[in-house]
Amino acid sequence: MTVAASQAAIAIQNARLFTRIRDAYDKLSILDHLKSEFISIAAHELRTPLAEIRTYLALLQGEQGENVHLTHTVRALERLSNLVNTMTDLKFLEEGYVELKRMELSLPLLVSDVVRQLAALAESKNLSVSVDITPDLPNIVVDGAKIGIVLRNLVSNAIWFTPPGGQVVIHAEAADRGIRIAVQDSGIGIPRDEWEWIFKPFYQLESSLTREHGGTGTGLAMARSLVGLHGGRIWLESTVGQGSTFYFTIPDCLCGT
Repeated sequence: MTVAASQAAIAIQNARLFTRIRDAYDKLSILDHLKSEFISIAAHELRTPLAEIRTYLALLQGEQGENVHLTHTVRALERLSNLVNTMTDLKFLEEGYVELKRMELSLPLLVSDVVRQLAALAESKNLSVSVDITPDLPNIVVDGAKIGIVLRNLVSNAIWFTPPGGQVVIHAEAADRGIRIAVQDSGIGIPRDEWEWIFKPFYQLESSLTREHGGTGTGLAMARSLVGLHGGRIWLESTVGQGSTFYFTIPDCLCGT
């Protein structure tokens, strides 16, 4: 009877624990839904004033011609627009609404285009950005726009988290009928216990009250999702104070293999 009573007590306790876990899961699901709805509403509401600002800036540029202040304002507007688009794209990725549009393209040209887009940011921090791609690398068949987003997110992060005077190197080579790309920096590095967390949406290495670097914490989450859509994977190696290297692979994408 004592054994039976003990087993009954354990069963009751387990049932209570299961109920608590189920309730907690339900609450998390509700919060996740509310988060997604907030992102959709915020992005939608922001697009209208952003479009109006862009229109008036275009008119001012037409009247005043080249103006340093207007140029900086346009850049800030484009950055804000990109943040809004990133939040929306991440929501679509999480809900599985994104499809791949594969095409044949040159990886060196894609990488050089990303470097060109981020040249002003690198120059503002006095950083060198170099490219090391295996010679005679065949064209690849991927969704160029989405792989471009992955590269921009990784390279821009490397620039943001590298002190002035540092360097960023983009490596690319063929690997198992696909490609392997690495973005290496000489930045602040990432602690080992943060390696998995930084790929979570909206996760920040720094406290919201003390953080020195910009961003919404969505770039790496989006990069992982887009690489995953291509059947690849993404990971990193890092040493605090010495820099980080982010790797990603896209399998079976080389032309002629």
